[in-house]
Amino acid sequence: MIMTVTELCSAILGVAAVLALAARVFLRPRILQVDESLARIERHLEKINGSIGKMSEWEHQHELDHARGER
Repeated sequence: MIMTVTELCSAILGVAAVLALAARVFLRPRILQVDESLARIERHLEKINGSIGKMSEWEHQHELDHARGER
């Protein structure tokens, strides 16, 4: 049996589509875990950024107090 180039390309694309679907089904739980981990990291970064903002405000106030001779 001799296949034409078009038939060969069609067969290869069919196999690729099946493999892509299998990979998606197989990897879906891992992708969800990664998404959850990234969301957790983003929440931690938001808390850190909030803390840095508060610290900067405190440092600014401390500098103002120090400039006025207050401690």
